[in-house]
Amino acid sequence: MTSAPPEHEGTPVVGTGQGADAGTGTASRAPDEASPRRTARQVLRLRVTTRSIVLAVLAITLTLLGLRVAASATRVFGWVLAATVVAGLLHPVVALLSRRMPRALALAVVSVGVLALAGVVAWGVIDDLTGEVRRLQEVLPEAARELEQSERFGEPAREFRLAERTQAFVEELPNWLQGGSGAEALRANATRGVAFLATGVLTLFLLVHGPRLLASGLAQVHDDTRRLAAADLLARSYRRAVRYLGGQLARAAMAGLFTYALLSMVGLHGERVLALTVAVTSMLPYLGILIGAAPIALLAFGTEPFEDAVALGVLFVGYQALDALVFQRWVDRRSIHVGPAVTVLVAILGLSLYGIGGVFVSLALAVFAVSFADELAPTDEHEVPSSADELLAAPDEPPPPEPDADADTDAGADPEPTQPEPAQEAQEATSTSPTPR
Repeated sequence: MTSAPPEHEGTPVVGTGQGADAGTGTASRAPDEASPRRTARQVLRLRVTTRSIVLAVLAITLTLLGLRVAASATRVFGWVLAATVVAGLLHPVVALLSRRMPRALALAVVSVGVLALAGVVAWGVIDDLTGEVRRLQEVLPEAARELEQSERFGEPAREFRLAERTQAFVEELPNWLQGGSGAEALRANATRGVAFLATGVLTLFLLVHGPRLLASGLAQVHDDTRRLAAADLLARSYRRAVRYLGGQLARAAMAGLFTYALLSMVGLHGERVLALTVAVTSMLPYLGILIGAAPIALLAFGTEPFEDAVALGVLFVGYQALDALVFQRWVDRRSIHVGPAVTVLVAILGLSLYGIGGVFVSLALAVFAVSFADELAPTDEHEVPSSADELLAAPDEPPPPEPDADADTDAGADPEPTQPEPAQEAQEATSTSPTPR
């Protein structure tokens, strides 16, 4: 008697019985054998070592320390950002003057002009602004109380708690103008001279060495093509941002002069502070002038005749329409469009941190960021990715080709033998037939 050879997996066995599939004659797979398509389950284990604990604690400590230093150095960061923005706005003027005179002389002319303008503004405006703020702190709450007691606007004014809200506004007005809370405002007053000196020195330093610093930063990109592309991108973003900021400053100046002239003709108190308020809020597109004119409306309806107050409101509404339909569109066409949402967010952030100066600095940085993002965006619709696979594909590799619908889906099938064409058979028969003599 001979013994049967051992059974292997997948080997057919003739007959029936245990280990064979009845009716087919093939061996059935044991239930404890693993399927070839089944992958082994991998167990991941996390081991916390002493080194990882020390590194985690060190990272958290350094992060908290950095946040603490950043919170303590808020004013210093503000000086650096303000110097950067001022130097960026003055650089086109210096470059224009450098075409007609040496660069050192152009820097001296621009520096002296800026210092003279700042001195005139500080000598002729700041003292008057301080007195007018105190006057408005007395007049605005009184006008709000008169509106609450009037027959025409008394009920809605009392429901809105106009007198209470106005009192809170005038109490916070000096802090908004100076930036920060009361303690931060006192600290700012104590370091105001140091702030002006530090900002002026940093601005002059950036005007002198800024182009070389930028060139040194771009030199870190070793690829010539990428370095030139980055330089061109920064230059185009900078030009558009400067045009937008110049247009916004022109709009603010016109709105402030219009408000000052109008309030001087009417005879309302605090015309300088109110004109400055309208000039700052006019940088908010489409609604900024009306927002800045809200205290003026309150003061006019509380202290002036009703017809004069209505006429004043109509004039501000008309100027807001003119600004939105003509001036703002002119600025957007020649630079870039920045929406009201971005302007409001950065203005609130800058006003809460650094006062009116913070509004200009934060707005300038936000405009440059929007210009940079707009220059990075594709200008052709064919450059926009149409699918997630194309978006995630490597930039140097083409997207994967689409499968051919006519291709044979069965990769393991043998190719069908090709039948010879009739013309080819006739040609072969002619070539093989004997040539007649």
